[in-house]
Amino acid sequence: MNNTKLSPLEIMEFEDHDYRKDMGGSEKDIIEYIIKTSTDDTNLYKCLKANIICSRRKYEEVNSVNYHKWDIDLFRDIITSNYHLILFNLNLRWKVSILECFTFDGTHDEQLISSLIAQLHHSTLVLQPLIRLMKNPHTIDDIHELMNTHGLSGSDFTPDSKDIIRLIIRIKSIIPKCKYIGLLALDILRELHRDEFSIFAFVTKVKNYKMQEYINYILHSNEFDSKKLYQIGNTEIYR
Repeated sequence: MNNTKLSPLEIMEFEDHDYRKDMGGSEKDIIEYIIKTSTDDTNLYKCLKANIICSRRKYEEVNSVNYHKWDIDLFRDIITSNYHLILFNLNLRWKVSILECFTFDGTHDEQLISSLIAQLHHSTLVLQPLIRLMKNPHTIDDIHELMNTHGLSGSDFTPDSKDIIRLIIRIKSIIPKCKYIGLLALDILRELHRDEFSIFAFVTKVKNYKMQEYINYILHSNEFDSKKLYQIGNTEIYR
């Protein structure tokens, strides 16, 4: 696998026109080439992009017939064989894109975990401008003034941490059923939690230290049994 010359910032910049340039042929030839590239990991990065294109085009009415040959089982094998390269060389956006390929074609558990992670990621993208404003000391006074004008308080922007806990426990409980796809989801979940401008930034508003400690335990422990995770929470926090 010759990928040593590609930097993490370059690896996923392949678009449809790159395949067109390589082929120089008809639309049919280009489609066949993309499908073929999706099974060839001699250039892993281009292979991953081809799979992402195939998974998206397969569910577009105008392209579904052309991409019916795409095989998610082969894609799953490629991810399994190259898991560490994917984990340590791709950024968050493209890890989510890989996971989203299983939203329709994956097993029931893969569909569920990819949908939950995708929702978290896209919710973060929607909320990120607001989160950045709320963390900016130059704008926080203006925000407080605007909130007071509309009769809002800080608690209106602090979600119930129990809701976040339920969500991450739900995701963790699915991980063992999805093998490397599940571990990729866990990596994304942890990365979102580390990002000070992600949807998990609201968790930092929780003043209960034990609650924060519990969330960290759920995310970073080797426990995946939902009953045990809830039991630990009930014992340590809600007693």
